[in-house]
Amino acid sequence: EDTYMAYLPLAHIMEVAAEITFITMGSAMGFGNPHTLLSRGDASKKLYEGCIGDAPCLQPTFMVFPPAVLDKIYKAAKMQAANLGAISRTIFNWGMNSGERRFERGLV
Repeated sequence: EDTYMAYLPLAHIMEVAAEITFITMGSAMGFGNPHTLLSRGDASKKLYEGCIGDAPCLQPTFMVFPPAVLDKIYKAAKMQAANLGAISRTIFNWGMNSGERRFERGLV
């Protein structure tokens, strides 16, 4: 059973299309807030102490992300990876390179 998590404004055309699609498919749906999506980082600015984010709570199988949001996530991940030790950073880079290769082959 799929669960869709909506967090974009309802006026966003991508959100409207996604919600209609998942409602039509009979999927469960939950609503989140961009400031409370995760349990830490920029997406947890407005969480009360001791609370978990919307995404960990709902555990969605689908979410939509406009390119600007994905770019923000990518930059944050790269910044965190820069602060890792050499082995952890190497593993991170292997994962990123693997994902890029899969994307280039049309597997993602």
